[in-house]
Order: sequence, then structure tokens, then C-alpha cells
Amino acid sequence: MLGNPHRVTLKLLPDPELLRRLEAEERRRLERAKAMMSPDELEAIFENTRRSREFREITPGTPVALPALRRADLIPETAGAFWRSFSPRLQPISRRSLTYWTPSGVRDM
Repeated sequence: MLGNPHRVTLKLLPDPELLRRLEAEERRRLERAKAMMSPDELEAIFENTRRSREFREITPGTPVALPALRRADLIPETAGAFWRSFSPRLQPISRRSLTYWTPSGVRDM
């Protein structure tokens, strides 16, 4: 392999019209499918879409609506007390970091 004098050079060029062509093709395909559907089938699809959008809206129980805690929100002094409340075996590696030693190894918070 190392002494092989043959080679291939590929030059890849983007197609600036590709997205437009793909969207036009998809639009034509959907229009043909819609033309073949009865009014009842179209209404069922619209109703299904409406119910799906309602289901995906943010409600109090969805994970998107739950508050999130970022690493920047943690203060190292309080983080240590928080993790020790779960397990007294957690030991901080340093006072200025959120890295802890556990029996299974080092964990970076």
C-alpha cells in the first residue's frame, strides 16, 4: 500500500439548487397525494394534526416545562452539601471544583 503510485483526487462541489429542487419535488408529491384523498380523509388528517399539536404543547407535566439546573447555577460550597445529603461517601476532590470522588471513581459535576 505504501509504495502504490496510484491515487484518486475527488473534488466535491455543493449544489446550490438542491434544496429548492427537493422542496419542489416534495410539494408535488404531497399535492398529488392530497388530490387523491376524499374530503373525509383530509378532515381526518387535519384533525389528527390539530390533536398532535395540542399534545405537544407545553403543559405543567412535560419535561420542557420543568425547571432545569445548569452547572453554572451551582455554587461549589452548596453543591458539596447537596451531594453529601445523598451519600456520605462522596468526598470533594478540591474546594474549588465540582469534582467528587465516589467508590466507583471520580465524577465531575
